[in-house]
Amino acid sequence: MAPQLVLGLSEQKLTAKLSHPVYGKSETSISGLVVSIQKKIVGSSTQMWTFTVDGNISSQVCHVIQLIQV
Repeated sequence: MAPQLVLGLSEQKLTAKLSHPVYGKSETSISGLVVSIQKKIVGSSTQMWTFTVDGNISSQVCHVIQLIQV
């Protein structure tokens, strides 16, 4: 049987500045963790996601981290 694959957070951090293809650089920065395709691990918090009615997807791990930081 083939392994089940899911989206999961890696431990690799990403920080970048956004750039518009026509207008060039902006002052907007983004940061977060890289999302990768991983072999499914039952109960892994890095593979659990929250979906909203307006189409946003967020990691439950990052959601918990944001709540703790506030």
